[in-house]
Amino acid sequence: MEVQLTLSAVLSTCSVRETRRQLSELFNRRAYPQNEQVLTTLIEKRDRLAKLLGYQSYAHYSLSENMIKSPESANLFLQELWTNSSPKAFVEFTALTENLPKGVTLTTDGKLASYDYAYVFDQYKKKNYQLDAEEIAQYFSLENTFNGLMQIYEEFFNIQIKEMPISGLWHEDIKLLAIKEKNGSLIGYVVLDLFPRENKYSHACDCPGVASRVKSRGKVSPGLDVVIANFTKPTTETPSLLKHREVTTLFHEFGHAIHDLFAYHEYACFCGIGPFVKMDFVELPSQMLENWMWEPSILKKISSHYQTGKALSDSQITKLIQCKKLDSGNMLQRQCFLSYLALNYYLEGENKNVDQLFGKLHKQTRPNTEFSPNNKMYASFGHLTGYGPSYYGYMFSLVSASDVFAQIKKEGLLNPQVGDRYRRTVLEKGGGRDPNELLMNFLGRAPNQEAFICDLGLSANEH
Repeated sequence: MEVQLTLSAVLSTCSVRETRRQLSELFNRRAYPQNEQVLTTLIEKRDRLAKLLGYQSYAHYSLSENMIKSPESANLFLQELWTNSSPKAFVEFTALTENLPKGVTLTTDGKLASYDYAYVFDQYKKKNYQLDAEEIAQYFSLENTFNGLMQIYEEFFNIQIKEMPISGLWHEDIKLLAIKEKNGSLIGYVVLDLFPRENKYSHACDCPGVASRVKSRGKVSPGLDVVIANFTKPTTETPSLLKHREVTTLFHEFGHAIHDLFAYHEYACFCGIGPFVKMDFVELPSQMLENWMWEPSILKKISSHYQTGKALSDSQITKLIQCKKLDSGNMLQRQCFLSYLALNYYLEGENKNVDQLFGKLHKQTRPNTEFSPNNKMYASFGHLTGYGPSYYGYMFSLVSASDVFAQIKKEGLLNPQVGDRYRRTVLEKGGGRDPNELLMNFLGRAPNQEAFICDLGLSANEH
């Protein structure tokens, strides 16, 4: 996480182009060439496994257990998403390159070098929107923000969240929350480990500990989850201040914990985010909850300047939401590229030239960004092992999450009636029912991309 944060900071703020180029190349060649052979061997063995089990490819085998069912359906989904994103990506690229920062030039075929994109975008955003992430962070001290987020969970899901005394765990910074029904019955516990330290896992995540399993006679055995993050620790002078993306991260990971604690099943493997929950559904509940962090009324509710106590102004909130949409076309094209890459690596065929396929798909899906033959990021793309061909699932669940949120918003963002219906209809079923059926029951129809397209400003009237 620290390496990625450093990379992001340098690529977006360093004015020395050669520094950006060298750092980007070093980062994108991690684990190369060693992992190239590991990846090709993995692809070969997975293809053999699928054939032994009677499947056309590993992608067919793996996706047969997902919501999307097949690589053909995944391709159709990605094609629709890429097509929807392309006009917006073109508009973004045109705006970004009209007045390039000093030292940045386009390639001979009119593209931006990948190591220039973040810098150009950051300069454009500062010039046209005057939005400073550090300034926004002053409105989100961890303590106040967390209390505000918990109030949202309590109100929407009609539950109680109380901090409990705890000692004897692995670090003194650990906190324990008890999640209870309004009548006081215990649902489960969430352990919070929110600050960095040496040798700690460096990303943010939710780790299921004990599933909220339904025992005999309908009695629920309380569950336990651990939410891990690496937010800046408070000092004697300054509280821990969260950038807005860190606020959404906190809401997202706690959303995984809530999903895990709410999903009841006789067998633990079907609970919450257990192993039998569909790979392209598991992110939906937490992604859906992120949407609250982009709503003006909610931002007003949870923001409070750590010195003055004032909430974010209407102007700041407007700029924040506008900036979310600024790069949406480019972001979606990048995600489509990575999804196509993971999917194609695991289509039929033992012997894949992973480097050649990487370059081919990049050129097909990233028309505004230069392809560098020195880019070997596939050697460190960890999702190629765990998610395998299911990397598209991030976008697939995000699209459905936007659809679900749009329905909730119609009925009231903090309406406990719709919160209870969502909980009972979707979350409590865990992996015991097909998520396609769960979403159909909640929405009254199959999900579509309409809300997602509108949310990210991809519709024709917003170009």
